[in-house]
Amino acid sequence: MDSKKLRVLLVDDDPFLTEILKMHFEQEGVKEIIIARNSQECLEALKKCDVIILDYYLEDRNGIDVLREIKSQEPNLPVIILSGQEYVNVAIRSFKYGAFDYLEKSKLNFNKLMEVITKAIEQGKLFRREERLRKIRSFPSLGLF
Repeated sequence: MDSKKLRVLLVDDDPFLTEILKMHFEQEGVKEIIIARNSQECLEALKKCDVIILDYYLEDRNGIDVLREIKSQEPNLPVIILSGQEYVNVAIRSFKYGAFDYLEKSKLNFNKLMEVITKAIEQGKLFRREERLRKIRSFPSLGLF
């Protein structure tokens, strides 16, 4: 996906980190960066983004709980968990509830984010295409084909 058309929802309660990531995305040419500081702002912005970067720990809720709610509302919206947690069980839970990827907060992974986002967007396109085909195939045959 062309980064000039990409809309990223960045969900983190750390203003310093969100500013760093915002500058990083701007340098990558991302069209729109939406910042949500809590779960409520995140859930209100779901329809406005193409991908979500979600912190594991938010002040008001756990990132896994937010992930589950996102997936219940927008199952094909890619969510990348970005966390300071390096515990394997946190990553496993993230994948269990539908995260596209799990990255630890580090300079190396910040540089890798655009690559992961691109893969997530491509996978989302494939899921939507499959969904459309499934719907088309579920129509009763009219004897036309």
